[in-house]
Amino acid sequence: MLNRLLDTFHQIGGVIGASVLQDDGTKVANSSGTSVEGEVVTELLHEARRCCSSLSAGLVEQVWLENEKESLLVQSLDGGMSLWVTASSETPIGRLRHQAATLAPVINDLI
Repeated sequence: MLNRLLDTFHQIGGVIGASVLQDDGTKVANSSGTSVEGEVVTELLHEARRCCSSLSAGLVEQVWLENEKESLLVQSLDGGMSLWVTASSETPIGRLRHQAATLAPVINDLI
């Protein structure tokens, strides 16, 4: 069920893959296509959380990075888990952000 839900990201043109990772980088679920995994990628979210904590800026909801080749969106989930979506650089980041925020409560219920 969760894998099928992650596949809905592919309805947005240019999406390469989506995955749900545990806090240590272990993959819980993924869409068809290439998706990120591993401790190295989760360090991005850990650093964002540390920065927000240092600045007393509250909790991290989303982190996104764009470069000339692709975009990466990270959505915080319950229990230290996170949703990771990779897409081509032409993919509108706003659509990814909206889809991730909309699906986050559903994903939380499934994990």
